[in-house]
Amino acid sequence: MNVPKMKIEIRKPQYLAAKEPAEEVHEETGEKRTPFFFRLLLFATYILSGLAIWYVYQKYSAHP
Repeated sequence: MNVPKMKIEIRKPQYLAAKEPAEEVHEETGEKRTPFFFRLLLFATYILSGLAIWYVYQKYSAHP
């Protein structure tokens, strides 16, 4: 069984190719710490999510 070899050309979509230079510039700026406000916001989100899960668990657990 002789299968002819096909050349497969893989190219990045244009929208990805256009974004590449901007991402490279962003990486060159180095690691910056997240501002305190956003860290606080993330922490508050985790706390509120945990409270919501705990509340639903308490509300719908086995005791009537």
